Amino acid sequence: MMLDKLKRLLKDDAGAGVIALLVALFLPALIGFVGMAVDLGMLYSGRLQLQNATDAAALAAARDLIIDNGGFAEANYNGSAATAETLTEANELLGDQLLWLENIDLFEAGLWDSDTGDFAYTGFSNDPDDLTAARVTLTRNIDTIFIKIVNIDQVPVTVKSTAFLGCAGDGTRADLPIAIDEDALGAPDQDLYFNNENRENVQWTSFSTWPSNTNTIGQYINDPNLIPPLDIGDDISMNNGVIAPLFGALDAQYNANKDGNGEWPVLLPVVDWTTPQNSGTVVGYVYFVITEVDSHGNDMRIVGHWKGDGSMIAPPGSSPGGDCYGVRASISVLID
Repeated sequence: MMLDKLKRLLKDDAGAGVIALLVALFLPALIGFVGMAVDLGMLYSGRLQLQNATDAAALAAARDLIIDNGGFAEANYNGSAATAETLTEANELLGDQLLWLENIDLFEAGLWDSDTGDFAYTGFSNDPDDLTAARVTLTRNIDTIFIKIVNIDQVPVTVKSTAFLGCAGDGTRADLPIAIDEDALGAPDQDLYFNNENRENVQWTSFSTWPSNTNTIGQYINDPNLIPPLDIGDDISMNNGVIAPLFGALDAQYNANKDGNGEWPVLLPVVDWTTPQNSGTVVGYVYFVITEVDSHGNDMRIVGHWKGDGSMIAPPGSSPGGDCYGVRASISVLID
């Protein structure tokens, strides 16, 4: 019935006039809504592309805040700033290449406080400990198409990203199956002692393998490539015995890897020991420089010193998140 009425209305001259009037009245509004939807979609797409470019630039810039100079961390502020520009210009915005705009785009380097979630701008520094985060801010004007009719030719869009390169955390691979007691790091005695009730500060570890014995530990000394990457908070199996055969294998590795000065720096997990002391929780990492493996007498020990000056970098694959004992992560993460 409704269809019949519509047909009669269309045949009627007066009805056709009414429809023409309605079309004339509502067509501009309809075009406006369609145009606004198109412009909003373009703005959303442009903002997303700009955010992706900013994320990539911040991540790469944070990674390059420090460089590996023979295992030692070296501040690289200018290089990090150049990386931010390069990664920005490796992206496009709505089909056009992004260019770094001086006095508009912003690169900042400084310190990120994981506890408070605050970024503190440091600026140029030769001290790698002053540079743990990079922030990139990009601003672009995105052209409109349809809403130009209301004198909105462009819409400014500003996005920012902050990336963090802190101390070594998840995904870090140790060099030896030896775990250091976190409470021992503040002690002046720098040698590593096993099974000495007065001076014990390390234990053997078989990581996630149980039990911790000569075989399960020894495989990691003989072939460090078998050592699994660890995450902060992992519980690992430990053995606080001397286990004399392990010292022989360790001494062989030391002689094979020591440099001309008789030093062999190795990355070791720092653990929170639990009671009984046959397990511990990974909290961070430290580099220990071995200068001698002493397996003579009652006190079997590893002679050397640990580096707590924040000047070394973890192997590839280490993300930030651990407590700071002088080892920086090798990959950055987005935090803001």
